[in-house]
Amino acid sequence: SFWKHYIDILPTDYSFMPQLMTTNQKAFLQGTHCDLEISFRNKSCHDDYDYICTMLPSFHYTFEEFMWARMAVLTRVFGITIKNQRTSALVPIADMLNHENPPATRWTFCEQKHAFVLVALNPIPAGSEIYDSYGSKPNSDMLMNYGFVPQKNKTRECEIYPPDLHSFFRLREDLSQKDFHELICWVHQLHGNPPSKGVVLKQKPPLFQSKILQTLRLMFVTRISEFPRKLSEYILLLDSGLPYTAKSCVQVVVSELSLLHDFLDAIDTISLAISPSSVLEQFPTVIIVTYFICLIAGWKHEIQKPKSKNSIVSSYWSTYLSHI
Repeated sequence: SFWKHYIDILPTDYSFMPQLMTTNQKAFLQGTHCDLEISFRNKSCHDDYDYICTMLPSFHYTFEEFMWARMAVLTRVFGITIKNQRTSALVPIADMLNHENPPATRWTFCEQKHAFVLVALNPIPAGSEIYDSYGSKPNSDMLMNYGFVPQKNKTRECEIYPPDLHSFFRLREDLSQKDFHELICWVHQLHGNPPSKGVVLKQKPPLFQSKILQTLRLMFVTRISEFPRKLSEYILLLDSGLPYTAKSCVQVVVSELSLLHDFLDAIDTISLAISPSSVLEQFPTVIIVTYFICLIAGWKHEIQKPKSKNSIVSSYWSTYLSHI
């Protein structure tokens, strides 16, 4: 085969990928979105394999060999655009670069050269390792797609589900006003209301009815309860000398579980703020939305290491009110 030399240098073992982890290793991911994603992807792989075997009788590879090829492509593939058509490609040598964020290089497909081009964004000293960025992805995506978790990943995401599990909503730490609107509209629809394309900011906040906030709170509490250990216990596990794969799984848990707790705290705070006894009940929705965003943003940017989250919330809230 023309590709033999390239295939020969690919890893032979992908047991560090969540889909191929042992039962004991995957147990560390209980409660995370990865837990559901593994089941979904494994079913998809089995379906694809069965379909190929049915449509191509000469396909004589085992399912284990098929999964090796699947993992090899998943961990190394590049998404590129050629003649305005989005496609995927394996790029020898370029796929050997390790991850670093922010990126030290930029890559693209050059139409003029009809080639994949990798460009350094800044001078790289001779003898230094050349890095690529796999994107600003949360730990769960990094583990599912590449089999590792960056030591310092500033991107945190978590998912919440309604009781029927027929849909989910992905929440990022850097929640924008638009994201928050979509979240509230999504919960609003779960209560049997017609779909809404947005929230009219200047109106009295019907979407901030207590039942909406109660539904949100229940989702966060339920998600947190799906983890078999407390957040503090997972944090201790990180320093307990776990094997690399198990530690990567725990890092995913800590990033998701900590964000779920942050959002739950924010929901409780805003519920108190718009209670009948609160002066905030008279504020328009635009202020309440911004207040919620400030809660999350304030907890993220602990510049002076204040003593409590409340002090950060207060400083952000006071700063915002002073500019209204």
